[in-house]
Amino acid sequence: MTAKIHSHMKKNLIKTILSVGFYSSLIIGIFQLPADNNISQVFAQENQLSRQELEKKAQEISVKILIGETLWGTGVLIKKESDTFTVATNAHVLLQIKEPYSIQTLDGKIHQAKLLAKFNQTDLALLQFNTDQNYPVALLKPAFTLADLPKNIEVFAAGYPIEASKGFEVKRGKVAVLLPQAMTDGYQIGFFADIEQGMSGGALLNPEGEVIGIIGRSSYPPNGYPRAYQFDNLPTNLFPEQLMLNSSWAIPIEIVASSSVSKLSQDLAWNIPSAPTNPTPNLSTFSEQQKLIVANSPNGEIKVQLSYENNIYSLAINREIQHKIEKIKLEEPVIDKNVQIVDLDNDEEPEIIVNFKIDNFCAGETISYFYNNENNYSSSDPLINRGFLLKDIDRDEELEILTFDENFACQFTTKYQTKEQVEALPIKIWKYKDGDFENVTYQKKYRQIHEAHAKKMLYYYQQNNWQKRKDELQAILAAYLASKYLAEQSQTGWQYLQEFYPFEDRNKFFNKLENLLEDNDYIKN
Repeated sequence: MTAKIHSHMKKNLIKTILSVGFYSSLIIGIFQLPADNNISQVFAQENQLSRQELEKKAQEISVKILIGETLWGTGVLIKKESDTFTVATNAHVLLQIKEPYSIQTLDGKIHQAKLLAKFNQTDLALLQFNTDQNYPVALLKPAFTLADLPKNIEVFAAGYPIEASKGFEVKRGKVAVLLPQAMTDGYQIGFFADIEQGMSGGALLNPEGEVIGIIGRSSYPPNGYPRAYQFDNLPTNLFPEQLMLNSSWAIPIEIVASSSVSKLSQDLAWNIPSAPTNPTPNLSTFSEQQKLIVANSPNGEIKVQLSYENNIYSLAINREIQHKIEKIKLEEPVIDKNVQIVDLDNDEEPEIIVNFKIDNFCAGETISYFYNNENNYSSSDPLINRGFLLKDIDRDEELEILTFDENFACQFTTKYQTKEQVEALPIKIWKYKDGDFENVTYQKKYRQIHEAHAKKMLYYYQQNNWQKRKDELQAILAAYLASKYLAEQSQTGWQYLQEFYPFEDRNKFFNKLENLLEDNDYIKN
């Protein structure tokens, strides 16, 4: 490892355990993270709740799923939208009952709920009910990963045991194991705390009171070992039998969060040019037969045509009586393009956005045309990017432009076919100002975006990683570490890579990655 990398890490990192095999390096019995005080300060321990506060919060967000007069399961209030509440629970809790489902909230009221969704091959279900009551909802902590954990993390399993005299219970324990692959029914987080019948579907919380999982399997299940612990592509005996049996199990909340229930962590609908998109009134798509793209503003006042011949593009803008034709010459062949008419800066004067996907697939170009003070259209400098998304992140009524960092594209892999491959790049954020794109990636208010993306990358890395090629895993880890830098969490990012990078070319990969980060201003001198 280079001296430069040493400057970003502490010397007493955990010794790598790669010598005992790739999968065992991803299985932790009792977590042993560095004792370094500076590293421990990274974690927000000051946000931990007192036991009384945590139990109160857990009970406020928990509900009973009534099965009969003396039987029930538990659910978690995870979302409120207007008068509609969404509840997460285990699918097996609903096996004995039919719609409408009866949900009892903390105030004793019973609400009739409908099934919103069941998750394919995962022991999860979502219910919805309507009420004018105002109940608290859970704060979700998606992408539960090793890099997020302080030493010997405590967890709290919450729910309603069937034994009536116990009332609501919060069981205190510690994480035992985080599997590299979820079991076939979704369970992945093992923890030492006894859960009882009736608590299935309840919340697994961290010390800050955030929900990190949905509990649903107790230790020593009735169907025993190995039948209760099945994987799609791994033998059960890869994992220590006693550890599996001693642990209770939860499904990571990431599975729920990525279903667009959580506003922060929902999958971003990236507008990647290679992916098919449905036309909208102000978004046009390419027609091979017509060799022409046509777009109209919602009010019909602006009409745009993009045509091409011999790789020369002609952009015709018609605005009332004005007419402008712009010639666009690109150095490399274009394999896809689209046009949007959208008001980027909220000045009631829409811009015309032209996107090109270049044939080498490592980057594309975005050009904005704006109506200037001389009653004519001017163009911005090209924004080189890999995919783009328009979204008002900070709710200031002005759109941000989110792109993938083209500087990381094709550095580790040239395969961009799956969703994971396409998203395995750090995010850049832009604002449109005075006719040009301003890079605002490093502004403090966007750190949560980069933190969420880093968590997603670790989720991608841990899911089915034995099926991924080396270059895919390297691209994911590179995007993860770059995102940790943008979130001001580079120390824990390097820590994770040092411990869990599984290949023999550690120094070569780390050196290349660090140079890439320095060359593109992720590492600030």
